[in-house]
Amino acid sequence: MRQETRFKFNAYLSRVAELNGIDAGDVSKKFTVEPSVTQTLMNTMQESSDFLTRINIVPVSEMKGEKIGIGVTGSIASTTDTAGGTERQPKDFSKLASNKYECDQINFDFYIRYKTLDLWARYQDFQLRIRNAIIKRQSLDFIMAGFNGVKRAETSDRSSNPMLQDVAVGWLQKYRNEAPARVMSKVTDEEGHTTSE
Repeated sequence: MRQETRFKFNAYLSRVAELNGIDAGDVSKKFTVEPSVTQTLMNTMQESSDFLTRINIVPVSEMKGEKIGIGVTGSIASTTDTAGGTERQPKDFSKLASNKYECDQINFDFYIRYKTLDLWARYQDFQLRIRNAIIKRQSLDFIMAGFNGVKRAETSDRSSNPMLQDVAVGWLQKYRNEAPARVMSKVTDEEGHTTSE
């Protein structure tokens, strides 16, 4: 690593330490990321992908719990002739739906080669380049596990599961598990032949 790169990289580590309220020397050790930093990273990751901006990612404070969704039921449109003293009749249209959740840790472990850092050190936005590279890969992996995940293994195996099938239970698998009637099992053509399973 070139000396200029070392200075810029140390400044990056100092910024990470500052954001998390720890000493710069502790960045290379295990530490808990501040909730506000986590939320900022999640927002940045979501904004980095057009697809992720279109789905709900709701932060929670507990690892396990129950989210209460507020849906709507029935109609609320009506007419009332109030000239004769008749009161309008409002209607409660909310419907509470329970949905349990459990958060599991997903690790995003990586390294960046010295020669790559040396290249990036030539630019004024060195810290942003590091952050953006990390965010881009995290969002792509988030989407890949979301579509392809079928289970969460204690220790995942990228060589056997290159589409991150064992990192987490993905969105589609959650439907298969909890709402199988909403999942198409096969596609048939007009003659009744299966075209896709």
